[in-house]
Amino acid sequence: MLGLYERDYSELTQEEIKEKEKVDAEGGHVIGAKFGRRNFFYKYPKAVRHNMSLFPNNYMDIQLLKDESELVNQCDGFETLLNNTSITELDIKRYIQNNGFYHIPASIFKHYDFGHHEAALFKEFPLGTKYIADYLLVGQASGGWQFIFVEFENPYGRITLADGNPGEVIRKGLNQIDEWKAFIEGCYSTLSVEFEKYTVQALPREFTRFDSTRMHYVVVAGRRADYNETTRLFQRRSEAERNIKILHYDNILDDARNLIGAKTY
Repeated sequence: MLGLYERDYSELTQEEIKEKEKVDAEGGHVIGAKFGRRNFFYKYPKAVRHNMSLFPNNYMDIQLLKDESELVNQCDGFETLLNNTSITELDIKRYIQNNGFYHIPASIFKHYDFGHHEAALFKEFPLGTKYIADYLLVGQASGGWQFIFVEFENPYGRITLADGNPGEVIRKGLNQIDEWKAFIEGCYSTLSVEFEKYTVQALPREFTRFDSTRMHYVVVAGRRADYNETTRLFQRRSEAERNIKILHYDNILDDARNLIGAKTY
């Protein structure tokens, strides 16, 4: 099955099934509750937590946020990479994907109020045959599932103009998102077909019926030094008028560091 990990979590070993049954017998399983009682959830083995999620091979396990020394090393490496002014967004995606450092893009959840019940991340998610979202974050809260489509642009280059208004790099990302939005609104059923490739469960209604209020869009471009008050005004207007959040890579680094040791995404 498609996903982020070398292991296919859609299938459990006999030992893992026995471990799950043991936790269930202790009172962890409640009919109608996906992960049983909250205080029992963390007793399930990692593979079982993945297996019980909607997208086993894209599930972002919150228990991994406790591995603080590993995540600090990942963030330190990310900062070193960002400080190399010769890199492009392709180098950033390679760093994340070649090493499996998915908590870095998943930190974008920190800008939204969903994903704390369950979070999943998809890399290079196809939007039909013409477009590919660099990352798609899917998060659940009490109000159901919501979606964040993410476009990574260059960290260096013509990020902003001299007066702080968006330059070529940011505008390229915004134009890309506008094309995605038009496609998603008109051809949402193609996304449903794609999601079915990642799960053996029946998809919730949010994945089969388009609801614009559940869709969110993010462009990541430039570094903190590229942004001034004029840029920040443009950011606020972009989010209010176009539903597109504009972030820089220092936002991502800060968010990834702040996620270390957190209880949820």
